[in-house]
Amino acid sequence: MKKLIALLLILCFLPLYGFAEMDEDGDVVVTLPGMEFFFTPIVGYCFTRESSASVFSRAGFSQRELLPWMVENDVYALLLDETGSMEVLVVASPSAKTDFDEMNEFGERLMCEDLTYFYTDQGYEVSSAEIYLAPEGHKFVRIAASYVASDGSMTHMVEYFTCQAGYGVSVALFPYGGETTEAQLLSCEEIADSLWIKATE
Repeated sequence: MKKLIALLLILCFLPLYGFAEMDEDGDVVVTLPGMEFFFTPIVGYCFTRESSASVFSRAGFSQRELLPWMVENDVYALLLDETGSMEVLVVASPSAKTDFDEMNEFGERLMCEDLTYFYTDQGYEVSSAEIYLAPEGHKFVRIAASYVASDGSMTHMVEYFTCQAGYGVSVALFPYGGETTEAQLLSCEEIADSLWIKATE
């Protein structure tokens, strides 16, 4: 698994007790205290905290090893595309930030600058930070960045990050073996476009 240094520092490390399940439409539904969100997974593999051991093993993973990592890092879904060229993480954690949907132009600019500074401060090289508005969904900050590890290997990532209903929710794409392709970006964007978050209290 890719190291999620910046992603996990943005989101608080408070323990969450929630669950994810698949509804009749094939969407993944995640229920957390005071909030619920759902999204449509991409074609390929989708692992949630409720996935059976056989689902993990069919993709060559151990539920015993991967599930504790997901819980520890606030990951509610791990998706792999059918070509095995990328992974997408859906992460959620409590946040005190204003709902992004309510931000004005000034707030949008500040949030892009703040997240750019944060990633840069963690050693990432940020190539872009911009507002992305899902056609029928939420407002996100979309960050594209790369990180060079101590062994010289480079990790590329694109993250769609939003705050809604007292939570920060991130859809983060990590391509395998190079920079993000247009097809990979579109697949991740489909998840962000389908993401819907609502308060339940």
